[in-house]
Amino acid sequence: MMRVLLLVVLLLLAGAAPAAAHDVSEHGAPGVASNLRSTPVSAPLPGGVTVDVLHNGQALLLRNGSGVPVTVVTSGGSARMEVPAGGRLQWHEDAAHPDPSVVGPDRPVRQWRVELLTGGQRYEAVGEVRWTPGPSPWPWFAAAAVLAAVVAAAARRRWLAAPLGAAVAASVTHNAAALAARAGESSLLGDYLPQAGCWALGAAAAYLLARDRGDGLWLGALASAGLVLLTATRAAPVLWSSTVLVSLPATLDRLLVIAASGLAAGYLLALPRIAQPVRAPRRP
Repeated sequence: MMRVLLLVVLLLLAGAAPAAAHDVSEHGAPGVASNLRSTPVSAPLPGGVTVDVLHNGQALLLRNGSGVPVTVVTSGGSARMEVPAGGRLQWHEDAAHPDPSVVGPDRPVRQWRVELLTGGQRYEAVGEVRWTPGPSPWPWFAAAAVLAAVVAAAARRRWLAAPLGAAVAASVTHNAAALAARAGESSLLGDYLPQAGCWALGAAAAYLLARDRGDGLWLGALASAGLVLLTATRAAPVLWSSTVLVSLPATLDRLLVIAASGLAAGYLLALPRIAQPVRAPRRP
């Protein structure tokens, strides 16, 4: 059984690695967590025209409500794209993409501009990429450790259904908020398949544990190991990054990450004690 659990956990980790590379980079390129932020700056635009930054510079989105066509000239004049009246255009703009080789502690701000042509007039959509240091992760690490210790110390087999279910719920909420923040970006739901597998196993294990079924212990162990690994590889950088791209307040999202990892780790720590067989009393 333990060999099977180890094999499945390794497969989960292997599936999480490319997705983690997509969401978080060492220097905070566009993704869920970053110390760089690309935002638009107020500038005069044609009436009814808006330009938004999607997913921290992964793309720009122009909506044309002006009633006349608008031509977008990308940075450096490398391309021209016409947006008809009432239309919209989403494109990748290199200038708006946070680049850690250009913006950092020694150069905290870089401005970007996109030229717009309409009605014989020229406008500029203006934005900036700004570096902001993130918070210290150590208080969050300490909170996760305390939570895990409390669960490990107080756990009983049937009671384990509660922290396991709460860990699954916290992970689902965090990932749903991250997915919602990517609404304007073409993202693959396949990025979330490893998490979905953990959620399904965790829900099944919680159901069995609530009915005092011993086989729920090992399903719960697999789900908890997967949640800890996936949280460490994908979600942990939100704890030390200044920009957290989810549809929730950053502090609430960090609490969800701590809850998912701390509760799942506590389950694993409690398992050796809970899984020990109960010895029958010796007869005199």
